[in-house]
Amino acid sequence: YSTAKKRRPSCREVRGDTKLWRGRLPWDTQRALKIESLMKSVPISEKYFLFNLTYFAIIYYRVLMMGKKRVRILVEGRVQGVFFRATARDIARKLGVKGWIRNRWDGRVELVVEGDEDKVNSMIEWCHQGPPGALVRKVEVEPQPFKGEFNSFSIRY
Repeated sequence: YSTAKKRRPSCREVRGDTKLWRGRLPWDTQRALKIESLMKSVPISEKYFLFNLTYFAIIYYRVLMMGKKRVRILVEGRVQGVFFRATARDIARKLGVKGWIRNRWDGRVELVVEGDEDKVNSMIEWCHQGPPGALVRKVEVEPQPFKGEFNSFSIRY
């Protein structure tokens, strides 16, 4: 029985790459290596079934996520000190979109919004006008891949 701490193998030792990785392998590499090692013990007739099952799961996920959208919005102008965040939170909750909003140090407001495509577009349209008292000069919209990571819309500090 050895009390010495076992060290994790580097990427070079596991995959034979010329590039040496320090620390843990990326999660996708770990998953690929695990699947590869599991598939070696599966008979060929079952490999086709597993491939079709995986393919079906990918298609099903894409169908579920169809019509979903995620964007990062930066709103510039007089948008701090006019209840922009609180009003945006209320509007987002009425629309049923999820994400967060926060003030930035440079005077802008940043939002990350995800949900149904039409509802996210409605939120973007609202950001162009803002609440009463806000003067919106510029709105930057950056599309991002949908992740579905939020449970509600919140204000971050």
